[in-house]
Amino acid sequence: MLNRAVAEPAIVERTPTESAAPARAKTYDALTPGALGFLLAAGILGIILLVKVKPAEIGGLFKYEISVRQAQRIANDFMRQRKIDPASYRHATVLVNHCVTPNSCDNRALVDGITNEYLRRKIGLDETNRIHREKVPGVLWRVRYFRDSEKEEYSVILRPDGTLHALCHTLAEDAPGASLGKEEAQARAEVYLRNEKHLDLSQWKLVEGKSDKRPKRVDHTITWEKKKSLEPAAKSEADAAHERIELQVNGDEVSGYRTFIQIPEEWRRKQGEETLSRTLYKIGMIVFYVALGFTPLVIFLKNLRSPAAASIPWRQMALWSVWALACGPCGRLRGSSQSFLSATGFPLSWRSTIRQSR
Repeated sequence: MLNRAVAEPAIVERTPTESAAPARAKTYDALTPGALGFLLAAGILGIILLVKVKPAEIGGLFKYEISVRQAQRIANDFMRQRKIDPASYRHATVLVNHCVTPNSCDNRALVDGITNEYLRRKIGLDETNRIHREKVPGVLWRVRYFRDSEKEEYSVILRPDGTLHALCHTLAEDAPGASLGKEEAQARAEVYLRNEKHLDLSQWKLVEGKSDKRPKRVDHTITWEKKKSLEPAAKSEADAAHERIELQVNGDEVSGYRTFIQIPEEWRRKQGEETLSRTLYKIGMIVFYVALGFTPLVIFLKNLRSPAAASIPWRQMALWSVWALACGPCGRLRGSSQSFLSATGFPLSWRSTIRQSR
């Protein structure tokens, strides 16, 4: 018997491209129902806290007891008492935050940021808010009466509860009027403060009086300061914050009553100085935060093409992010406008302006 040759099995060589690809390792685990429920509950709790919990701030607890229509009606009644027909004027009703916006009559801020910061440091946040509620109103209604192309106009200033704060009568530069002396103008102003504002002028001192000669009249601006400062623990009354009153006498008409707070000029000057060190510090902080924000962005973009990044459900996470971004501002808007809802019926923030013209 002849030996039969046995054929050897053929050896097939696989190229690297033909080799079986290893199974991709799972790098992302979907959240369990329990984890999703926890995140949802945490998000709802966060929104509730955002709406209900109000951080302490200057002016954050003001109460508005009348609406824009009620303010307009009260101002109209006051104009009629002055024998002025409000229907003959156009009008605009505005809720003005006098802590950060100009005064109703002369475009000067009653209380600026530096004044508020001084009060916060010296007497605390609660006492500062009390002063803005009771002595120097931080928020007032202003109902302006005007005619197109005429300089003369009226502004009725109301407190948040609807009581009258002031009447401002702006006259044209060449409007005729009386030319009173300083003493006579001051006497008229003092009668107004005693009879209308029920002030005990023995607790106040005259600090400034200015006279402006117009073509056909003389206008006076007179300022008083309360002798007792707003700082109970002040070492010196001269170097403390004081409540002030300013009154205008246009011709022989008393107008433009306003209250404001005067702080030491030296403290204001130091706060306003922009020293080299402070400027360099601000620049350094800006550069630091910009770099801090861009660093994770650069790292993220570099790793975006990695297998681990590809396994992340970006679409689902994007939808969650859009939902969170939509709910966040809505919660803040509702929280900031909560005090207005009962008064005006509109979701306005503290610094919003309400206008109604006809």
